Amino acid sequence: MDGTEVNSRLYSNYFGGCAILACAVYLVFTMTREIQNYLSYPTTTSIKLEVLDELDFPAVTICNLSPFNKSKISFDEKIQNYFMSLDPYLSQNAKPINWSDPYYSLNGFFEPESREYLMNIVSMELLTFLYFCLFDNQYKPCNVFFKPVFTHMGPCFTFNHDGMIKTSMNGGGYNLEVEAFIDQTNYFYGILSASSAGSGVKYSYLPKPYKAFRNGYCLDTEAASFKNPLKSSNYSTIACTEECYRDKLAEVY
Repeated sequence: MDGTEVNSRLYSNYFGGCAILACAVYLVFTMTREIQNYLSYPTTTSIKLEVLDELDFPAVTICNLSPFNKSKISFDEKIQNYFMSLDPYLSQNAKPINWSDPYYSLNGFFEPESREYLMNIVSMELLTFLYFCLFDNQYKPCNVFFKPVFTHMGPCFTFNHDGMIKTSMNGGGYNLEVEAFIDQTNYFYGILSASSAGSGVKYSYLPKPYKAFRNGYCLDTEAASFKNPLKSSNYSTIACTEECYRDKLAEVY
């Protein structure tokens, strides 16, 4: 056996030993890391149930379909005919208006109507229109809850106009309840009032999706695409909370 063969075997044994040692070190490192990870009891799902004492309440604007109160305006034949001409349903019965008649300039028909005039002089009064207000099961005069605002429908009244009101109760029977007196006998004709087509209070919902619970959104349980995530009952806040508690107790025991 010459020297070349001996050196070759030494190098081979040296590299082989290094490879085995490296594998052993890597095995120990991997096993240590896996044991530490196991002892930390990691979870793939984290559930947090947050119960809030109060939530932000949205602004609510209520408008009478008649922006003018007939009892506050001199309701003679010419004024009646003027507002009738504005009504999409009754305009065909209105007489032609002679704008050269001094009556119209003397009664301010050519002057721009200010918001103050519409809000404070000729509109429906707040405490007459909204005479009963209940919020969070507490009664207060409606002028405490509502503030006059001017909208595309004319003078209206907004609840929580500054966004500062919060609610600590749930359910439609405990949030905001309002009783309104529409005073239809003092309705005016006109485009805004639509009194010839109907009477009452106009309302509309905010567009979907309905945001609630900070960054969460409401579930439309009546939608065709809705799938009940609960196993045992119809979906509701109470049923969801109860099932969550049952599942967590089952995991513990």
